Amino acid sequence: FHLFQLTSSFLAKSDLSSKDMKTEQISTLDTLKKFMEASTMGQYRVRLQMLLAFHCQLIHLDKSPVQELLLHMLWNIYQFYKQYQPCIEAEIKRLRTPIDKQLKGFVKIARWSDLNYWALKTSTEKTHRTVHKYIKEYQGVLNQPAKSMLGDKGDDLVTQAVRQLSSFPLQEKMTAFVTNVTQNLKSVNTEEQYINELPPTVSSEVPLLLRVPKLFRKMKNHLVKYVARSQHGRKVLVFDDFTGELIEEIHSLQGLQVDLTAEKEKQKSEARSLNLRKRKALADLFKYLTQIGLSYRKGVSGRAALGLNDALELPPLDLQAHPTLPVTTLWTGCESYFYRCISRYAQFSSAALSPSKELTMADIERVRGFIEHFSQLYVEQRIRLSSLASNFLSLRTLLASMNSLQQLSSHNLPPQTASCSWVMKTKQLTTQLNEGLLQFMLLLESCPTDQQELSLVAVHPSPLPADKLAPCALWC
Repeated sequence: FHLFQLTSSFLAKSDLSSKDMKTEQISTLDTLKKFMEASTMGQYRVRLQMLLAFHCQLIHLDKSPVQELLLHMLWNIYQFYKQYQPCIEAEIKRLRTPIDKQLKGFVKIARWSDLNYWALKTSTEKTHRTVHKYIKEYQGVLNQPAKSMLGDKGDDLVTQAVRQLSSFPLQEKMTAFVTNVTQNLKSVNTEEQYINELPPTVSSEVPLLLRVPKLFRKMKNHLVKYVARSQHGRKVLVFDDFTGELIEEIHSLQGLQVDLTAEKEKQKSEARSLNLRKRKALADLFKYLTQIGLSYRKGVSGRAALGLNDALELPPLDLQAHPTLPVTTLWTGCESYFYRCISRYAQFSSAALSPSKELTMADIERVRGFIEHFSQLYVEQRIRLSSLASNFLSLRTLLASMNSLQQLSSHNLPPQTASCSWVMKTKQLTTQLNEGLLQFMLLLESCPTDQQELSLVAVHPSPLPADKLAPCALWC
C-alpha cells in the first residue's frame, strides 16, 4: 500500500470538474479507511503515525484547494481512528499478559548449569523451542485484525458516559470561563496617544478614527454586559443535566430483568411491565427531543442526511494547540466527543439494517430521523466553530504582530510623517498617470485601424484649412 502514491495522485487532479472531484474524494476517503481497517493490531499505531506524517508533510506544500481538502481528510481520518488506539493497546496488553506469565515461569525453572555437553545442548534447544513458541503466540496476537476493535461496545457506552459526566465539573468551568472573559474585556484599553498622533490627512479621510476610544469603550461595556447576562451557559448546563438523567435512565432500564425463578404467569406479567416501561421511556424521549428543537421529519425527508465521508472532510479544529486561550478549559474532550459521535452514527447505520424486534417501524423511523437531524446540527456547528476559530487565530496573530511593532524602539522604524507625505504624492501622481493613459487610449481609438478606413476619410479630416494645421496632420 503506497500512501505517497495516493496523496500525489490526488494532488495532481486539481483540474477536475466538481462532480469528478467529489468522486475522487470519496474514492480517496474509502482507500484511507480501508488502509486503517485492514490493519492488524500490531501495525495499528504505526499506520496512525504514517497518516500523521503525511499530514505534516502536506502542511509545507504549496497552498491550493486540493491540498487543503486532502489535509482535512488526513487529519480527520487520523483523529477518527486514533480514538480506538487505547482499546487496541489494552487488548494487546490483555492477551500478552498470560504469555508473559508463562515465559517468566519457564525462565524461573530453566537451568543451564549441566556439566555434560549433551545435557546442556538438550536444555538449550528446549529453551529455544519454548521461547520460539511464545514468540509465535505473541506474533499471533499482533497479527489479529484490528477491525474487530473498531467501535464502542454497547455495554461500555453508558458506563463510560456516566463516568465522564461525574468527573467533569462543567458548571465550575463555565463560571470560570465567563469570569475570565469579562475580566479580560475590562482590562483591555485603547492606545489613545497613537490616535492623537495621526496625520491630518488620515484623520480627514477616516473621521471615525478619532472616535475610536469612545466607541471602543461603548463596545467593551456592551460586550461585558452581554457575556454576563448571556443565557447560553445556563442552556448548556440544562442540556447537560438532561443528558445525565437520560443516561442514568437508560442504565437503570438496561439493568431490569425478569425474575426467572418466579412462576410463568408472573414472568409474563413482569415482561409486559418492563416492555411498557421501556416504551413509555422511549415516547418521553421523543417528546423531549422535540421540545429541544429536533425534528425527525427533517431527518426522514433526507434534507438532513449525513454521510460519514462528509463528516471526515470538515476543516480541522484543534484548540488544544493553543492552551493559553480561555476556551481551552471548556474544550477538554470535545474533539473526542465529535469523532465518537461519528463512530456511533456509523454503528447506528449498521444496526438499523437489522433492528430489534421490540421496535416498530414507526419507532425506527423516528429514531433515524432524530439521529439524522441531530447529526446534521453538530456537523454544522463544527463547521461554524472551525471558521470562527480560524478567523480568531488570524486576528490574534495580527494583534501579536502589532504589539511587537509597538515594543520596537523608535530608531528601528523610519519616520512615518514623511512616509505619509510620500504616499499622498505617489497617489496624486498615479491619478495623473491614469488620466493621461485614458486620454492616450481615446487618441488611439480615434485613429483609422486599416487602409480601407483611411480611404473613406478626407485628405485633411479637419474643419481647419491646411495652412492652419500642424505639419504632422498632413502626413496621412
